[in-house]
Amino acid sequence: MTAQPPRTDAGLAAEPAAYWTGVAHEALIAFTRARQAELGFTQPAYWLLRNLSEHDLSPDGHGMTLAELRQVMSAYLRPEDDLAAEAETLLERGRLTRDGDGRLWITPAGDEARATLKRHAPAIRDRIHRGISDADYVTTVKVLQQMIRTPAARRSSRAASEALLEELGGVRRRPRGGHGLRARPPCSATVSGAGAPGSGRHRVTGTTPGSTSSKPSKKEVIASTVRRLYGTAPLLL
Repeated sequence: MTAQPPRTDAGLAAEPAAYWTGVAHEALIAFTRARQAELGFTQPAYWLLRNLSEHDLSPDGHGMTLAELRQVMSAYLRPEDDLAAEAETLLERGRLTRDGDGRLWITPAGDEARATLKRHAPAIRDRIHRGISDADYVTTVKVLQQMIRTPAARRSSRAASEALLEELGGVRRRPRGGHGLRARPPCSATVSGAGAPGSGRHRVTGTTPGSTSSKPSKKEVIASTVRRLYGTAPLLL
């Protein structure tokens, strides 16, 4: 087999970013999960504990069903992750309990295990970042962020603006064949949302001027729209 010549900077500059970001993603996930397996736990089980603990990602420590947990974790669960099986293992180990409504609750033992597992996260991160300066890492992240913004800037800006206006009930799209946006009568404003826990979406029913019906403030609707369009910060390990 012929050895491949070393890549020059010019050659690297011509290579597709999508390929390398995909390779990096799979390699880092595999490395992280392998290190966690060495410590006796899985990443999905860790996420379950984190999302049920009031000392971590849960705002109040309230129990959640598997369906609710899948919804909350949808941004980072992988297709092969079996939350039902992970939950059963945690139940058997006394780290979770299940109530009569099917909600899972973290136990003191589960919260202690979560805290112990979380203490390993910096060491795993350090191994991933070994030989990479903070300055180089920050530059890489900024470059990736710019690559995400640039191709979609015009499209996402227009989509965000239109969605925000839709949420505020001020405009609606013209029918097919029309152009741009047109004003929406005050009495017909509606916004529908999934309503799932943590979705950041609300159902707003418009009212005629002078009505006393309550509806979220414009500030609340704007905030929920931004969260829905752009998401939240990524989860650590």
